[in-house]
Amino acid sequence: MGQICLSLFEDANENGLRDLDEPLLSGGTLSIEGLVSTSHITDGISEPFCFENLQPGDYRVAAGPPEGYHLTGLAGVPVTLSEGGAISLSFGAAPAPATAEAETATSIPVLRSTFLAVGIIGGVVLLATLGGIAVYVIALRKRAERAEGEQTSSSDS
Repeated sequence: MGQICLSLFEDANENGLRDLDEPLLSGGTLSIEGLVSTSHITDGISEPFCFENLQPGDYRVAAGPPEGYHLTGLAGVPVTLSEGGAISLSFGAAPAPATAEAETATSIPVLRSTFLAVGIIGGVVLLATLGGIAVYVIALRKRAERAEGEQTSSSDS
């Protein structure tokens, strides 16, 4: 039997390595998949958390950051546990980028829909204007034809 021990730390400098001043994080997820699949929610105190009494074999270990954080390295890696072996891995996470990026991401659809609405309204106004011009031109032609017809009738008399 063997064990896989995992931890999640605040990677303040985002270098992927746990420095002495970088604390463990709570609210993240550590998991293993393979002959056994299970997970652990970090509390920032009892880590590294060890998945114990594991059969030798291939596993995939993974971490999920707490809300408001992003991982600074890989989210998961494959490992092979040997008989009586012990594997220890740490995953780093850093605070998510500033809200300006989030605001930009949400404002793009708003801009698209605004441009679409303006385009539709502009198209309708353009079509209405062209339709009005067409009606005006047709009315002028009919008036000119009537006037020409009246002149022809008067000159025939």
